[in-house]
Amino acid sequence: NKLSPHYKFKLLDIMDLLGDVMTKPVHEALTTSAKVADYKKEIHMEVYQKLQLVMSAQEVGFFPLLLVMKDLLKKEKMEGKEFDLFLNHSVYQFPYYPDEIPTWITKSCWASLDLLEELPAFKGLKEHMQENQALYQEYFTLSPVLLEPSPWDDMTTLTLTQRALLWLFTRPADISKVFRDLVMYELGSEMIRTSSLHLPLSLSDTAPSLIIADSEDPKDAVHDVYKLAACQSREVKVLCMLGDSMLDEAEHMIQQGVKYGYWVVLSHCHCITEWSQTILELMTDISEIMANRQESLPKKIHQSFKLVLVTAMSSEIHLPEDLMVRFSVRTHHCNPASVPRVEQRAKRCLEVDIPGAGSDSIPDQVVTVLSQ
Repeated sequence: NKLSPHYKFKLLDIMDLLGDVMTKPVHEALTTSAKVADYKKEIHMEVYQKLQLVMSAQEVGFFPLLLVMKDLLKKEKMEGKEFDLFLNHSVYQFPYYPDEIPTWITKSCWASLDLLEELPAFKGLKEHMQENQALYQEYFTLSPVLLEPSPWDDMTTLTLTQRALLWLFTRPADISKVFRDLVMYELGSEMIRTSSLHLPLSLSDTAPSLIIADSEDPKDAVHDVYKLAACQSREVKVLCMLGDSMLDEAEHMIQQGVKYGYWVVLSHCHCITEWSQTILELMTDISEIMANRQESLPKKIHQSFKLVLVTAMSSEIHLPEDLMVRFSVRTHHCNPASVPRVEQRAKRCLEVDIPGAGSDSIPDQVVTVLSQ
């Protein structure tokens, strides 16, 4: 919750997630403990997949990292003091003497190593760094590899956790790569997320917008909405629709946006299985008012208000067709290789927009332009 209030799970969604895991066909384990271990792994994977939908590329790695650290603590491969240093790491400003600082490390990082030396495994580290500056400079200049021994390993053999701590305090800018390696070595490559590139968006002023992302992570499209809003000095409110239990909160957020002029973004709309009649009527009213702002008095919405729904191309959004045609549809390209799929989706959207129009009657040039 320190990351963002939007990452909270509601109890009903947790129960659904556990139900999905428990009803999955899995191989029969020989012992109860093995079966529990299989279920725990499946639950972790399901939660991680869910978090990938709602967390940014920079933050999604924290969940598997905490899983790794919890496991290391349980197996006594990590001390409580080491975990505290990971959890509360920040750059401290201690008194220092410029002539004693090696040239390859920043003054603040050098000062912060005093905290690391409080651990028994790192006693005398700074003195060893001063005596072997060339070795340490070469080690920390290259790309971090957690399995590669550090110069300090000549004095005492470090665990993977302790090497990660050494990188955290010495080269904090490279720690994301170190954490990815730690997760991969302990949990496997399936818990490593890769970020994707994306193109900028444009939103309509006369209709609500539906953004169809060709990535499995529509969060990238949400980030682009944030960028667009920042350029226009608009405030954005985002709600991740992780289950039908979010609909009441979404309705309230839309009403507040209409009143105060927020941009309301409902992301991951493909996770909703059944939209309530109340919110469908609300979106219909909004689309009618936005299309005829001058003729809609006294029914009025704030002139800065925008409603944006974000969904994944790989999943179906369960909205009625008569409401879908009221939306301005935008595609969000994260992967150029998937553009043909975008064009197929664009053709389907055109068929909805043009009643009775078959696939053969829509020129390919029109589809290509729309997808672009």
